[in-house]
Amino acid sequence: MACTLAFAQDLPTNLEPGKCYVRCVTPDVWVNQDVTIQVAPAHKKLSTVPARFETFTETVVVANASQELEVVPAK
Repeated sequence: MACTLAFAQDLPTNLEPGKCYVRCVTPDVWVNQDVTIQVAPAHKKLSTVPARFETFTETVVVANASQELEVVPAK
């Protein structure tokens, strides 16, 4: 009868005396998760923009116009 119970529980064939052999069955754990799958990698579209030229006239003043007064003493 002991042999019948041992084979019924799928115990190892080389049992050692003094050790406990028990099959523990844990229930399956199911978890629902929302997963985001990336279909294509992110990228930026490059476009060629033609150059824009402008012509304008600019006046550059190096020094403001001025008059210098010099005091000459009377003789």
